[in-house]
Amino acid sequence: MRILVLSYHNFLYRPSRGATEGRTFNLIKCLDQNQDVTLFPRRLENVSETESEELKTFTDHLVLFPSWGIPD
Repeated sequence: MRILVLSYHNFLYRPSRGATEGRTFNLIKCLDQNQDVTLFPRRLENVSETESEELKTFTDHLVLFPSWGIPD
């Protein structure tokens, strides 16, 4: 099964950032074991390239979309 996850308000990696991020991260991590997971998170300014690369290891496809022009 293919699963698409859209994340606008939160970047899901480092799961210690908050309860919502941690829960969603662990859900994606579990789903990715047996499913094809594509994640579309918004690129946030406080997220490093290293964190993006680490998150990529828990999904089949990671596509970051820019945050410019999108109001919070």
